[in-house]
Amino acid sequence: MQSSWAYAAFVLPLITLSAGLGLANGPASSASTASGISNMARYIGGSLAVAAVATVYNSVAVDQVRAGASASDALAAGLSRASLLLAICSAAGIALALLMARHYQVRATAVDRVAAAASATSHTIPTPRVEA
Repeated sequence: MQSSWAYAAFVLPLITLSAGLGLANGPASSASTASGISNMARYIGGSLAVAAVATVYNSVAVDQVRAGASASDALAAGLSRASLLLAICSAAGIALALLMARHYQVRATAVDRVAAAASATSHTIPTPRVEA
C-alpha cells in the first residue's frame, strides 16, 4: 500500500479549525466577566489542544511503526488522526458559537449604564496645600 500525500486532505480540517476558533472566540470573550479570564481560558485550552493532538499523533505513529508500517505510512496515519481530532474540536467550537448566538442578552437600560458609570468612577478628596 502506497501513502497518499494529498494536500487537500489536510486543508478541510484546518479551515474548519479556523472557522471554529473564529466563531467561538467572539462569543466567549463577550460572555466572560473579564478579558483576563477569557485570555487564560484561551491559553489553557490551546495548550490542552496541542497536548491532545500531539498525544494522538504520537500514539498512532508509534502503533503503526510497531505494526510494521513504514515511516511515511506511520506519519500519514498519525497526521490523519490528529487532523480528525482537530476537526472534532472545531465542530464543537462551531456548535458552541451557534448556541451562544441563540442566547438572549438583555439590553442595558439607562439606569444600568448610570450605575455602571458610577461604580467605575473613583473620587478622591483633595489634600489641602500648606503654604510655607
